[in-house]
Amino acid sequence: MQENNLLYKTEDVYSRVNSFQRKIIITDLHNNPVYPEIFVTFTSDENTDIYEKLENRDSTLRARMTIIADNFTYFSGDIVDGNIINIVNNTPPVHNPNVPCTLTTIHDCVSYKIEDMNVIDLGICFATAPACYAATWASCSYDVCVRKIEYTNPIQ
Repeated sequence: MQENNLLYKTEDVYSRVNSFQRKIIITDLHNNPVYPEIFVTFTSDENTDIYEKLENRDSTLRARMTIIADNFTYFSGDIVDGNIINIVNNTPPVHNPNVPCTLTTIHDCVSYKIEDMNVIDLGICFATAPACYAATWASCSYDVCVRKIEYTNPIQ
């Protein structure tokens, strides 16, 4: 997927009945910066088909989701009965004309928007990557780099 001079590519690292991991690769076609690979992991300790639970929007889903880039955890949350718990902070976004356009500031926005999703939509988003996750990245790239909206990563 390509949007706003950014190319998004997703690879399936692994897919199992109760877990999956996706690798997201972002390439800036205009400035050519080197962005680290992003790994999205969704794991359930239950011995059930998480894809089926996500597809059926089953609110009894119990799992753990993490987003890691450059050995830094940008998002991590436990999902218990359809609710994401253990989120540390949820500061609303603000306009800041001095916010830099960097991987970190864009990913703060991505983490903020992910934390704001309902858990079933979130699981479906990652299960159907790259489209949903890339769209979130594209939207955040525009928000941060063009509109100068600063987000605080809810996981700090």
